Amino acid sequence: MRIRIEGGRAELDTALDALRQALDVRSVSRPYPGRDLSTRRRIYLDARVRQPETTDPTTDHRQNKADTP
Repeated sequence: MRIRIEGGRAELDTALDALRQALDVRSVSRPYPGRDLSTRRRIYLDARVRQPETTDPTTDHRQNKADTP
């Protein structure tokens, strides 16, 4: 998905850190000036939803030796 975020430099840094914790952020654009010529900037992210990490017992080879018959 493509996400646009707008704000001041500190806001963008904080938001980007939070989004990186929640999503798999694949790329981040350079900052573009706000269209209203203010101090606001905008950046674009290419991200995807993280897949939950699951352990498949049939492929998990970390089995305890004591558990093996």
